[in-house]
Amino acid sequence: MLPQRRSAGFTVIELMITVAVLAVVAVIAVPSFQSIIERNQTATQANGLLSALQFARSEAVKRGETVRLSEDTAGFDTGWCVHTGTSCDSTTAIREFEKAGSVTVSSAETEVVFSSRGERVPQSNTNITINVQPSSCTTGEVGRSSVIEISLSGRSEVVKGDCL
Repeated sequence: MLPQRRSAGFTVIELMITVAVLAVVAVIAVPSFQSIIERNQTATQANGLLSALQFARSEAVKRGETVRLSEDTAGFDTGWCVHTGTSCDSTTAIREFEKAGSVTVSSAETEVVFSSRGERVPQSNTNITINVQPSSCTTGEVGRSSVIEISLSGRSEVVKGDCL
């Protein structure tokens, strides 16, 4: 009697079960990845804007003159510019920044002005806030946006906020 040999491969049933399990895992994982991507884009944009604010403040101190961070002609949602003088043009621009990613950037103020001492020149006696949120954010969603707060002392920080 000859011994039976066992095949070293997979059966069709085993392959079908494996593919089905992978499909279920993919269906569960894809929405989570989308959420992670949106959070990362929001955080990246907020940190980029925070960096631009800190750059503007340090330039004001370094140059010993007023430096402004102004929204682009179409608003903060398209970009911003660090400059001396009253407007951002080729003679006064220090650095220009473009908005990246699918996020919305908005503020009630059109510019942040820093004095030669690094303090914010107040347009009002309250903190300036700039909201950065995913484009898919709906009004009232809790904790999905990043809010940049600029105090009268010129100090900037990012905190979690609700969608506007």
